[in-house]
Amino acid sequence: MQRLARRFRRTFGTSVRPTTRRSPRCTGWTTSPPDHLLAAEVDGHGAFAVVEALSAPCIEIKHTAVEQLGPVTWRVDVGLANTGWLPAYVTEKANNDSIVRPILVELDGADVIGGVARQEVGQLVGPVCDYFWCSD
Repeated sequence: MQRLARRFRRTFGTSVRPTTRRSPRCTGWTTSPPDHLLAAEVDGHGAFAVVEALSAPCIEIKHTAVEQLGPVTWRVDVGLANTGWLPAYVTEKANNDSIVRPILVELDGADVIGGVARQEVGQLVGPVCDYFWCSD
């Protein structure tokens, strides 16, 4: 405990001693819990982080088709999908407040004849919207 107090003073430049008791005003520890309680305190945090990462939006190319129309002319068809659980805008508030930018698709390395090389396609919803209400 004395070493911890010295390290705390060195780090934060104060003589306030860190405490390892629970604070009456909050449910957590005011500093790290004692070693014998640490495992129980952080149990489940790793699993939560993995679930959160796996639910993030993931934009993938799901379909491509190329058709030759002439000697140097091709039609390229590409289909995008959000294979992550959450929509591309993640939260309704971000979508409603226009905090997130629309998804941008760009064709590079070719001359575009019919259409544009760079196009905004808006937002893509995820499978969560099949089970819960989401705005499009």
